[in-house]
Amino acid sequence: MKLQILLLALALPCTSLFSQTTYTWDGGGGDQLWNTATNWNPDGVPGALNNVVINNGFIVNVNVNAVMNNFDFTNPNGGAYLVGSGSLTINGTFNMLGNVGTSGGVTINGTLNWDYTFQGSGIVNCNGTTNVGATFAAATSGMIVKLYGGGNWINDAVQYGDGRQYAGVGSLGGKPALFMVNWETQQFSQPVVTQGFLQGVTTLKGVCALANGQGFGVVGTEFTASGIRMYIAKLDAGGSIVWEQTYDDYTIGSDIVATPDGGMLVGGQETCDNLACNYPVLYKLDSNGDFE
Repeated sequence: MKLQILLLALALPCTSLFSQTTYTWDGGGGDQLWNTATNWNPDGVPGALNNVVINNGFIVNVNVNAVMNNFDFTNPNGGAYLVGSGSLTINGTFNMLGNVGTSGGVTINGTLNWDYTFQGSGIVNCNGTTNVGATFAAATSGMIVKLYGGGNWINDAVQYGDGRQYAGVGSLGGKPALFMVNWETQQFSQPVVTQGFLQGVTTLKGVCALANGQGFGVVGTEFTASGIRMYIAKLDAGGSIVWEQTYDDYTIGSDIVATPDGGMLVGGQETCDNLACNYPVLYKLDSNGDFE
């Protein structure tokens, strides 16, 4: 009997320890700080095993390095509702329906349902599946988003050929991809996920149809341990790489247009090494990828 009572007593705190309590922000502490217990319902600061809900329009200052399970963030009224210098680590699902303006970095180990804008500074590491723009428009301004997990989307598209063909670029399963569709038959070709793309390129941001049916120009960004670089490639009409290059440290590729001479005009931005500033850049390349 004594042994049974002892085992029961030991089991009770373990049940409480591993429960996934959901903490909802109510701002009761009045100071906007994440680590103030009375700002949450129930009172207490959420931890790694807990779910977090912020859905009531408050500005929340992430003043600590916060770790949680699932995070439901719904503040779709504009402005940076998450601010502060602390980092965010979400081990489960992040439903992002509000702007994130923190500077300590964000890591999502589960699924990211990405709407609205990462608009602070630092790095966003997406290690799981990323679903982009399901409700509103996903965007980034100032923060660098790295997509390491799966996810399927098209970032840009262009009309080509006789006007009934379209090509789009984006990501398929976390790899850069070219998608082609015949508008008349509304049939997609098999997406081209070219293994030749540099390993650090996880998505493509822009595409253009080159002059005289020479194929496509694509632009994106290469992420490596040593930094970030604008990535530009020329693809033939079937989506195979003709050539590919990276240009200048701390540059990000955004858009690309074809020029009549078979070259490309490429736009993007140059950032500081700490991502705290950015400047517009514009490159003119010939058909071989060389600067003009």
